[in-house]
Order: sequence, then C-alpha cells, then structure tokens
Amino acid sequence: QAPAVASPLAKPPVAPQPADKIETQEETHRKVKKQYVFQMSSLNSQERIDYCRLIKDLGRRLRVGK
Repeated sequence: QAPAVASPLAKPPVAPQPADKIETQEETHRKVKKQYVFQMSSLNSQERIDYCRLIKDLGRRLRVGK
C-alpha cells in the first residue's frame, strides 16, 4: 500500500491572545480619531486668519495647501 499523503497546512497554527490583550470593537472605535478637513479657499484673507486662529486655539493643527 502507498503511504497516506498529508497536505501542508494552509496557515501555521497561531496561539490565541490572552484575554486582557483582546480589544472589543467599541474600544478600537474609541481610539480612532476623526479628522475633519475644511476648505477655506472661498474665504477672504481676514476670515481665513480668524478661522485659522480659532482652529489653533482649539488645539488642532493646520495644513496649508497651495
């Protein structure tokens, strides 16, 4: 008789994570921060300066594009 042919495993076995390392979907969702993008090209210079100052006062960053 011919020996039985064993096919290799598609994925190697992985040990389960400890329960304290597993995050729920809600915990992961809380860690993700929303990033808001505002286009200010339609504002005049003074309005743009005022909004930029407000954004900085709120502790956010500005990215100026050309």
